[in-house]
Formats: sequence, structure tokens, C-alpha cells
Amino acid sequence: MRPLRALVIYVIVVFLGGALLAPWLWHLAQMAATIFPRIANTPFHRFEDRAFLILALAGLWPLLRALGVTSLREAGLVSPRGQWNRIGGGWWLGCVIIAVDAGAAMLWSSRTLAPGLTAHKIVGTIFSAAGTAVAVAFIEEILFRGGIFGGLRKLFYWP
Repeated sequence: MRPLRALVIYVIVVFLGGALLAPWLWHLAQMAATIFPRIANTPFHRFEDRAFLILALAGLWPLLRALGVTSLREAGLVSPRGQWNRIGGGWWLGCVIIAVDAGAAMLWSSRTLAPGLTAHKIVGTIFSAAGTAVAVAFIEEILFRGGIFGGLRKLFYWP
């Protein structure tokens, strides 16, 4: 039952710790408002999200160690060699889903195009989103496939 205990402790630390850490991060940002006014004006829920992410990432290594993960393969990461068709297919599927979602939001007038958009801003936003997508996908694969699913796979039979 050690993997289950490690998963339960991890979840408690991330959510309870994140809830306790978020106000401290918010107050820290308010104290630094003269230096970083944009961060100080960020809504509180963003500080909660970041606190959860900070603790999830900080606790990932101890979680994987407690689960007995000793290699990248056990952590859910495999070599990209021979996987480029899957990676490309997943990338394009994600782009199509986002485009359909954005089109539907504009069709039903819940979103509109911002006036004054330049090609530079659009390209910059696309590259920023692509970088975020790669980073998030990498972290999620390690956390969910390697950490959580790997721990559950050690507890239960998964055909």
C-alpha cells in the first residue's frame, strides 16, 4: 500500500499546501507592486493556480521516488524516435480542436477578435501558446502517466 499512501500524501500536500501558499504569494506580489505592477494586479485565482503548480512540481521528484520509479520510461517518457507521427497527429488534432472551439465561441458571440491585432502579435501569441503547450504536455506526461497512473498501476491490475 506504499504507492497509495504516497499518492494520497502528494495530493494532500499539493492542494492543502497550495491553498496555504497562495495568500503568501499574493501578499508578496502586493509588496512588490511598485517594481512589478502587472503581477500585483493579477487576480487571486492565478496565485492559487501557480501555488498548486509549484507544489505539484516540487513534489514530483519525491513522489516518483516513493513510487519506485527508476527510469524515464517508468516515468512515462519514451524516446521520440519513431513517435513523430503520433506527436504530429496529436499536435494537429489539438490545433483543430482549439480552432473549432474558437470558431464556435466567435459564432455564438461569446468572443470577438480584438481590434488592432498585428501579424507580429498574432505570431508571438502562437509561438507563446506552442511553447506553453510543449511544457505543459511534458509535465503532464510525467505527472499523470508516470506518477499517478504509474502508482495506481502498481496497486491495481490494469489490462
